[in-house]
This record gives sequence, structure tokens and C-alpha cells, in this order.
Amino acid sequence: MKSTGRIFSLLLVLCSVLSLFSSCGAETTSSATGIPETTSTSGSSFSVPASGSSISETTKEETDLKVNFQYTNEGYTDHAALSRKAAADGMVLLENKNQALPLKKEDTVALFGKGQIDFYKGGTGSGDVNALYTVHPLEGLRNKVKEGKVGLYEELAQKYEANTSFKPDESTVKKAAETANTAILVISRNTGEMYDRKNNPGDFRLSKEEETLLKQILDAGFSKTVVVMNIPSVMDLSFINTYPDISSLLIAWQPGMEGGNALADVLCGDVNPSGKLTDTIATSYKYYPSADTFNSISSSEEYREDIYVGYRYFETFDPEYKTVLYPFGYGLSYTDFEFGTPTVEHNSTDLRVKIEVKNTGAVAGKEVVQVYYSAPNGILGNPAKELAAYAKTKLLAPGESEELEMSFALSDMAGYDDTGKIALAAYVLEQGSYNIYVGNSIKNAGERGVCHTYIQSENQIAEQLSTKLAPTVSLKRLTASGDYETLTPAASGMDLSGVQRILCTDYANASETVFLSSGKYKGTLAAGISSFTQNNTLTYLLNCPEEGDYTFMLYVGTAGSSVIEDCFRISCGSEAVTVDYTCSGSLYNPTATAAATLHLAKGQNKVFLRNLGISGNLLFSHFYVACPGSTLTGKEPAPECVEFVGEEKTVDSFKQVYEDPTLLSPFIKGMTLKELTNLFVGHGATVPGGTGTIGTSSLLNIAGMNTADGPAGLCLSKPQTAWPIGTQLACTFDRNLLYNVGLAIGKEAEENEVDIWLAPGMNIHRNPLCGRNFEYYSEDPFVTGTTATAVILGVQSRNVGVMIKHFALNNRETNRKNCDSVCSEKAIREIYLKGFEMAVKNANPWSVMSSYNKINGVYSSENRELLTDILRTEWGFEGFVSTDWENLAAKGLEIQAGNDISMPVGDEASLVAAYSLGLVQKQDLYTAAERILRTVLKSTAMEHLVNPPCEIIPADGSALRIKAVDWVTKADRIGSEVCEDIDGGYNPKFTETNGFLTYLAEASEDGTYSFSFRLASPNGLGAFDLYIDGQKVGHCQTTPTGGWQSWKTFEDKISTALKKGKHEIKILFTAEQININWFEISKK
Repeated sequence: MKSTGRIFSLLLVLCSVLSLFSSCGAETTSSATGIPETTSTSGSSFSVPASGSSISETTKEETDLKVNFQYTNEGYTDHAALSRKAAADGMVLLENKNQALPLKKEDTVALFGKGQIDFYKGGTGSGDVNALYTVHPLEGLRNKVKEGKVGLYEELAQKYEANTSFKPDESTVKKAAETANTAILVISRNTGEMYDRKNNPGDFRLSKEEETLLKQILDAGFSKTVVVMNIPSVMDLSFINTYPDISSLLIAWQPGMEGGNALADVLCGDVNPSGKLTDTIATSYKYYPSADTFNSISSSEEYREDIYVGYRYFETFDPEYKTVLYPFGYGLSYTDFEFGTPTVEHNSTDLRVKIEVKNTGAVAGKEVVQVYYSAPNGILGNPAKELAAYAKTKLLAPGESEELEMSFALSDMAGYDDTGKIALAAYVLEQGSYNIYVGNSIKNAGERGVCHTYIQSENQIAEQLSTKLAPTVSLKRLTASGDYETLTPAASGMDLSGVQRILCTDYANASETVFLSSGKYKGTLAAGISSFTQNNTLTYLLNCPEEGDYTFMLYVGTAGSSVIEDCFRISCGSEAVTVDYTCSGSLYNPTATAAATLHLAKGQNKVFLRNLGISGNLLFSHFYVACPGSTLTGKEPAPECVEFVGEEKTVDSFKQVYEDPTLLSPFIKGMTLKELTNLFVGHGATVPGGTGTIGTSSLLNIAGMNTADGPAGLCLSKPQTAWPIGTQLACTFDRNLLYNVGLAIGKEAEENEVDIWLAPGMNIHRNPLCGRNFEYYSEDPFVTGTTATAVILGVQSRNVGVMIKHFALNNRETNRKNCDSVCSEKAIREIYLKGFEMAVKNANPWSVMSSYNKINGVYSSENRELLTDILRTEWGFEGFVSTDWENLAAKGLEIQAGNDISMPVGDEASLVAAYSLGLVQKQDLYTAAERILRTVLKSTAMEHLVNPPCEIIPADGSALRIKAVDWVTKADRIGSEVCEDIDGGYNPKFTETNGFLTYLAEASEDGTYSFSFRLASPNGLGAFDLYIDGQKVGHCQTTPTGGWQSWKTFEDKISTALKKGKHEIKILFTAEQININWFEISKK
């Protein structure tokens, strides 16, 4: 299998034997094109033997060659400083002619571009973070001016401060050049959730205004011109060839809240850049392999490039790099490195590479060593090179050396056979020569030549699996020869014979989201699709034994008794017929439509059922098809619906389970269907700005897990550390640094009572225009898997869970909720699932988020092959699966597939109906509940409920004030929001009728106690009852206060006698339109 975390391991061995940890690395090269040459005055070099020969080879079986990476907690307490370090280490220096950078103290900088102030710390949507602050480049450079490290032309800076849209004319630029010797132009771009970028000027390419300004700067006479790219993902940088006088080109990415300081650190040389590209930058967008198909069809996306994504395509079909501007893994440094001769060993299972790296330059720096393999281009077809391992040095002083060790499993080089050319549904090591390359980029590694060859004498099955997620329509895919082969799907659909009953939910596709409903009519339970609304279409695949006339009869329930002519349309190809329907009188009393005959061909037929005439509520239960020679009577039996019968409740409280987890199974089996389905839907966020709770149940007194979005930090109302975007973190190639970033994020989550962080994002950079590439790591699954593993291990070491996303093939934002990703199983497994597989096997994430899109015709959240067969059975995943927020899949079908919870809310009725129809079995419900509740037990969510706060009411008559958000329990939907009252903080929201809040307080002595409330109500209609220990003691009716955040104290509204001791206080809302900030209790 290619680079699976199950087998892959990596170790960074320091020259000092005292410690093991990962650091950073870099190189400097200079050439007219910006592509590193084999020999250079600013680069790494080592000698290799003749191509194809082996170095220090061993095949001793007893030799253990596995190298296990060691993560180290480096004790960062200043998260801003760590964010700054990660940002600087992830910046990638692409050009640096004549050592234009770093800046010197005698340099004076003229800073151009609105991006010096309107600087993007990160993208938009769920990937955004409410940052504590944001440092822009102008502020960062001014900080360096204060330190005496560089000069700044303030006259120009002040003009941009007065107007960030300031457009300097030619005379302004020339005037700046009279004072400043260095021009820095900051070019900024942004993107985000729900939209993709365009290959247009001002987006993927420079705008005319930017190009004009760049020309003016280059013509003005500056000694040095530096271009800084503040971008979310790669873009067209071909202007570097159009304007060869550009001295330096630096990708700063979107570097988080400390981005301006981090950028200044790199520009001034306080940090030596060591970032490496995790994506290939082509000379033009048209050369990316998916350029012709990306977003070309609204409803589907054909992955015709197959496994040839990113560098896998360019290495295979453009080995001369004619269309590559900057290759994968490339990045410069301010110093030089020399590589020693690599030592390569292998046994029957693993291959290990050792290499010494020496800093031969004048300043300290870090370098990244990358190991690639080239599998034989045999029967299956393979890319020319693939990344197998990497390691980063520590900060090497001039003249200092370090030996690095890397290893990977031989089976990581196996390719997946999805057509049976060698062994169907197996990872196969094909016979032939596997060449090993070592370098500081993929191009550099190839130029250095083969440093080792592993010979596979015969085809060997590395892992035998079974076919999953295969295409359901014909797909043309690219092969290693450059030609396309057509994958023809296996036959699917319902086999017909005689008179066949087909359930409504056996559809192959639906034009709208499918919701189910169930209910009784005269004691008989009926269930079906309740969203088969007017003009909605359901598609069924029917396999006919012969050509002929087939008779259809639909069973539908709806109110009324009228006759609707041409109510439904049944069609297949050019054949179509309409049928009349007499309303059944009840939604849950499905009766037959008139019969209709449709001529169908032998074999598979795609039949469309369309509702033409019913605009109100209906329930579509099932339909019958009679083959030629068979007849329908209209009295065929309806499907038998199942009512849920639970087991006897033997465990009364989840608190008992918390104290003794062995009681979880009997607790679940004692739950009612209502209690179970309530567990499978999300509930209101209790953390302000959070994304909802999971596992919450007021019915069962379970405190659910708080969730918060990511991945650039915690997305909450309260400001948090904003980290560099995912791509920038990956460009550090520093797994230990990323582990420490994860530790810091986990600590902030812990401090904010967040139990699950919705991150990291792990989708592949298939195309540079994808709007959410900034959240993701790379075009390479190995980099994606190792980066995510490091972050996950860091976060979860704080007993905070992650939810890796978006599983899977969510590689575009346009029409993301309906788009069908059509892809071969080989590409799915080798490219799009591999990073997820590594993370699951190596880091054991608590949860997985299924994606919005379909995969080969099936929504991810409904896809049992994806969520159960692959994720759980093959990979051993033990956590729970959640939908993405507000997806469009059928809620009733998700549980059966292995998707345990629907967020942020769900359709419990649809789940009940799915059980009634037999689509979901009782054990499916129990299993989903166990996955969720085991994670609740793993988290700290229940601690507040098990050990609730209880303050003492003073005996001297002074008041005890309790903030309303400091509840012990609450109604499921109630959340919290920022409070604008004088004391700030937060207040509950969604305080709807029948919602409740409970608290504990202790009376210090017997007596009469008075309650006052701090309330807000826009219209004075809000009201609630007050209960003490289950007994109602009073009622509070508001008056208008002027708005939801216009607060008024309602003093001494309720008085009641309290005995000495602890009491439960419950506020039960009897009318909406009310906010509560706090209440006070005082003894009279």
C-alpha cells in the first residue's frame, strides 16, 4: 500500500545522542528560472554512485530497519510566539537573486500594495478564526525598524495607512526610489468556503493594476525588488519569467495573527526560511491535469486524471519540467547545505535511508531531506516518482552536521489493482526495479540520480481487499502511457421477475433531499418518503429479464378524496406515461395509483418517477412492477412496518455509566426509540460561537460534547490564537513543530470547554482553484497523512478530540452539496483516502466528518462502503462519524451506512421511519449510540454534570448571583451568545417555550429567600416558571426592555421558603421572547 501509516515510520537522529526530536531544514539556489540546478553555489549537493547501483545493501531478515518518529513536547506556553514560529517556518522562498534577502540594517524599504495593511491572516468561512489581533506586514517591519534592523520609507507607508486602496503613480514610485533602495510589493488574495477561485486576472493571475505597479517599481531604479505573496493557495507566478529583474519571490501564505511579525522575521533574516512547497506550481493553469474538467459540470466532477495528481502528473508526463515553474518540495534558504552519500538498507519488509546533512554556508539554517521511489511501469501503471519519506534537520550552525534516518515499508510502494489485471482489489508490488532517490525537492532528487535500486523478483500481493466505491457510470481515466482507458461499471440495480415490490428508498438518485416519515392509520403503521414533493424526481435502476411492456403501480398516501389526473409521470428514455391518483384520505394510508404500462428494454433501465400533481403533503411508500405476462390487482400487500420494542431498563442514569463504563451496553439497550433518535441529532452550542453539541440528551441527563470549528484555530466568539493556514503548516515539513501546534490548540480547547475540534481538513489539493485548499495540506497524500497525524496527536494528548474532515473527495466548493465525485477505485484509495487512512491508523482520531458530496453516485454520509467497510472494517476506526453541517443526504439512511449523528440538527422522524421500513436494524441504533456515548465518556463533558457547581447563599442577606450560562443542565436546543450587559460574558440563547435551565444552590439556614432576575425582552411577552426541588414556587412575566440585549433587573419577583441544605433550581420557559443574564438569591 502506498505510504500507509500502519507501516511507515520515520526518525530524526541527532548528532547528539542526548535527545530525539524533529526540527527544520532549507536550501538556497539561484537560477534565472528559479528552478534549482544540480550544481549551484547556493544549494545542497552530494555524490552518488552510478545510476542503478546499490549502496550498503543488506537483506538480513533479522535486521530491524523500522525507524519510529519521536514527538517531543517543547513546552510552548506563548501561543502567539508559536504561531509566529510556525508561520515563518512555513514561508517558502522561491527566488533570491544576488542574495537580495535577508534585508540588511542599512537597507531602506519602500512598502507597496494594499496587502501591507489589508493582510489576510486566513481564509473565510469555517476556516476563519476570531483572532486576538492581527499583525500586518507594515506593523511587522516597523517593529524591525525599532530594533534597528532595517529602515522604512514612512511617507509611502502613511499614504497606504490613510487609504489602503491608494494607487501610487509613476512619480510617487520614483520618489520612493530616491530614498529607499529596496521595494517590497505585497500581493494579497483570499478565498473561502462555498466558492471556488477563477482563472482570472485579480484572482489566480495578477490584475492589470498589480502588473502596472510591478512594472513601475522595476523601472524606478530600486536596487532590489521583493515580491511577497499573501495567498491562500498556489497561483500563477509566471510573471517571474516576464519580469526577470525581480530580485526575490517569497510565499508568505496566509500566516495567522502573527503573520506580519513572522514575515518581517524572514525578510530581515531573524528566521532563515526553510519551508518547502507541498504543491507543484505550473507555468500556467492550463497545464494542471484537472484544468479541463474542474467545475465543468455542475452536478458531477469526473476525476479523469486518475492517480496523476500534482507532481505525479508532471513527473510522469513532463520529465523535462517544461510546464513546471517550481517543483514539489522546493524552497530556498539563506545558507547552503551539503548532503553526504546516502546509506540505504532493506530487508524483506522495510527500507531505511541514512544521510548526513552539513551546513556549508555562513548562517544557521534547516534543511528537508526527501526520499522518493519510482515503481516499475508495469501492468498497473504508476507515476514516475512518489514521496516515501522525509525528515527535517534541527537548526544547523555554520559547519555543523546532522545524520537523518528515514524508513518506509516496501509494501508502501505497492499499487492498487481495481480491474483485476494482476489481482482484483489488491495492493500489488509488481515485479521489476524500484529506484530510490534522495534530494531536497522532487526535481533535485531526480537530478541527483538513483541512489539505490530494490528488485522485486515477482508480483506480490501486499494486501488483499475487496472492491469498494467503484464507479457506477462509465469513466475515462488517464493511464501511464498518456492514453485514456474507459472503466465500465458492473451491472447494478433491482432484478425484476414476476411481480416485484420495490421500496421507495431503493432509489438510485433523488432530485431533492429525501426525508422519511412514519405513522399509523387505523392501527396500521406506514412509512415512506415524505419529501416526494411536486416536480421532485426519483430514479430507479431496474434490470429487466426481457424486452416488453412492464406494468407499474405506485402506492401513495395523502389527505382528501379528490381524483388527480396525470398525477405521476413514469419514464425511461423516450418512453413516458402518466397515471391518475385518487387521494387516500390519510397521509399514512397509502393506496394504489392507476396502473400504467411502460415499454422497457432487456437489461438495465433507468426509470424516473416524477410527482406532477400533488403540491401538499404526501407519503410515497412503495411501488409494484409486473413483468410481461404478470398482472397487478391493486390489492398487493404493503410492506410490513416494524415497531420498536426496547428492553427493560436496568440502568437508571448515565451517571452510573460514567462511574462504571461496563454498564454502557445495558444502559443503551434500555433506551426508547425516542431517546435513541434524540442522540443521533445535534443540539445547541453551549460554548459561544461553537458549532453545537454531540451526545447531548436532556431526556437521559447526558451532557454532550461541545464542538468548535477549525482548522486555523478555534472558531469561537471569544478571541483565540489564529494559526497559519493548513497549507503553510504542511510547508514546514516539521512534524514535531506541528505536534506542538496541536498541543497548543488542544490547550485552548480545554480552556474553553471545547471537547471536539472540527479539524484538521485533509482533502487533497486536486486543483489549485478549489476554494478551501487553504484549509488542506497538499497535493500529496503522504504529506497530508503525516501532517495530520502530528496535529491530531498533539490535540488529543490534551484529552480533546478531533474530527478529521471532509471524508472524502470533497475537492471543490461549487455545488458541493449535490456534486458527484466520479472517480476510479484506484485513485480513491491511492490518492484521496490514503491521508485519512494514515491518520486513522497512526493517530486514532475521535471522530470523522463525512463530506457533503456524493462519491460515485452515493452521498458520503449514506455510503456504507466508505464509512463501515473501509473506515471501520479495513482501517479499524473506533470513533463516531458525523455529517457535515446541514448536508442534503437522507437522514434515515445515514445510520445504516455508519454515519452516527447528523449536525447541527437532524430529522428524528426520518430515523424512526427508517427503522419502521427495516432500513435500520435495532443493532444499528445500539451500535451508533455506543460509538457516541463511548466518546462522551472519553471526554470531560460529564464532569460538570457529575460534580455540578453549588454555591452557598449568604445568611447575612447579601445576594448570591448566578450567571444564567452557568447551568447544570439545560434543554437540548439552548445555547449561548455574547452578552452586551454591563458585566459582559455570555447569556443563554434559544430560550424557547418548554426550554429549561437548572442550577444548584445551598441555603445556609432555614428561611424565606427572594429571587431577582436580570432579563431582556424586545416585546415583554417572555415568561417562565420557577421550580425548587421539582415544585413550582412562582412565575415571572417580563415587560418590554427595548431589545434582546437591553437589560433590566426584575427585583424580588419571587419569594419562597427554603430549608437549610442544597436545592435544585429550575427555570422553565413558558413563553418565548426572553433573554436571561443572571439571577440573584438573597435571604430576607
